[in-house]
Amino acid sequence: MNTFINKQRFERIWLIGYYDFKVRYYDNYLGLFWALINPIFRASAYWFVFTFIFGSKIENFALYIFSGLIIWQFFSEVSKSGMTIFIRKMYL
Repeated sequence: MNTFINKQRFERIWLIGYYDFKVRYYDNYLGLFWALINPIFRASAYWFVFTFIFGSKIENFALYIFSGLIIWQFFSEVSKSGMTIFIRKMYL
C-alpha cells in the first residue's frame, strides 16, 4: 500500500513538471534554446571577469563556476515557481 502511494506522488510530481515545461516552451524554440544556453553565457562572463580582470589562478575554475550556476539557477527557479504550483495545478 505504501509503495502505491509513493508511486502516485511521483507520478503527480512528474506530471506537474512535464506540463509546466510543456506550457513554458510550447512552440517556442528560442525560449528553449535560451534556457539551455543561458548558463553557458553566464559562466563564460564570470570566468572572463575572474580570470582576466581579477587574476584568479584556480585550476578548473570554469567547471566550478558552471556547476555552481546550474545548481543556483535550479534552486532559484524551483523556489520562485514552487510556491504557487500546487495552487495553479490543483486539478492534477
